[in-house]
This record gives sequence, C-alpha cells and structure tokens, in this order.
Amino acid sequence: FLNFMVPFGKPLPPLVGKESFKKVLRTKKAALLELVKEPKGRWTFGIRVPVLRRGEVKYVLSAIIEASHFGAIMREQKLPISWLGIIHDQKRHLVARTRSAGKFIGQKAAMLKVAPGGTLEGSLRGVNVDGVLSYSFFRRSPFSGWYVVLNVPAELLDRPVERSILTVVGVGLIALLFGGLFAISM
Repeated sequence: FLNFMVPFGKPLPPLVGKESFKKVLRTKKAALLELVKEPKGRWTFGIRVPVLRRGEVKYVLSAIIEASHFGAIMREQKLPISWLGIIHDQKRHLVARTRSAGKFIGQKAAMLKVAPGGTLEGSLRGVNVDGVLSYSFFRRSPFSGWYVVLNVPAELLDRPVERSILTVVGVGLIALLFGGLFAISM
C-alpha cells in the first residue's frame, strides 16, 4: 500500500473500508464508501477506483473527500430559499445540504426511511428534520446507492391545487344555482 498522507517508510494506518476494497478487486468497478466522522471531527467519505492492466486490477486508487465540498456544490445550485437540496449516502446518512448542514450531517434521513427498499426514485410527503411539512422528491444512484433529494414545502405545491379545487367547486355551485333558478322560472 502507498499512502500520500504518511511519509514514505513510516508505518501505514489500518485500511479503512476493507469491504469496499475487496469489492473493487472483485467487481473491477469503482466504489463509494459511506460517510464517516474522523477522529479530528471532519466528516468524510471515500472513493476507490481500480487501475486495470489487461483486464486485471493492478492497483486501487483511494481518495478521501470532505463532505463539506458537496455542501459547497449544493449551495451553488441557487435553489429557492424555502427549498432544500440534500445528499445522503448509501446508508441514508446526511452528507450535504444547501443550508444548516453542520447541524444535521451524519444523521439518518427522516423521510427516506419510509421509502420502499430498492426504490430508485419517488416522492414522499411528511415533516422534514426542520419541522416543515414538505414533499421530498428523491433519486437513488444505482452505482453508489447515494440519494439526491429535493425538499419543497408542501404549502407551495398544495396551495395551487386547493385553489383549483375551490374554483371548480365554486363554479359548479354557481352553475347549479343558475340551473335551479332557470328550472324554477320555466
């Protein structure tokens, strides 16, 4: 093994995520490691990529990435202020979100736990960790098992539907009233 974070010749720390290392050797495909909190308090995740020679794995390159980098990318998307963009790892731990990430990073997804297992995409309605009734639209990556979630307050989506229903009911009642008056006058 070679670790660029350790001076050459010094003893290497134990390999983290041995299962993912073995998976890369077995499948010859890249793998994402789940979110972990390092002893220094940083939240990180890893990625492993095989280096193939003549179809065989010669090396496995591994990188550790700070979760805060994903948070910066999420904030650059400039979602409306009341919306929330979120990324969860394969175990549904929060990796990044567009606001207040530090408060929630590492926590299990509240709304995603009711999503049927194996579901790649969908929408759920419920109360998010901020206590706001909202719709969560999610997509799970078949490669990594990670989730991207767009959380929109329910009132933003429900209000137009409620107005439409009230309009249809109102027009129906007016038509019924005029129809009744017309029938009586005949």
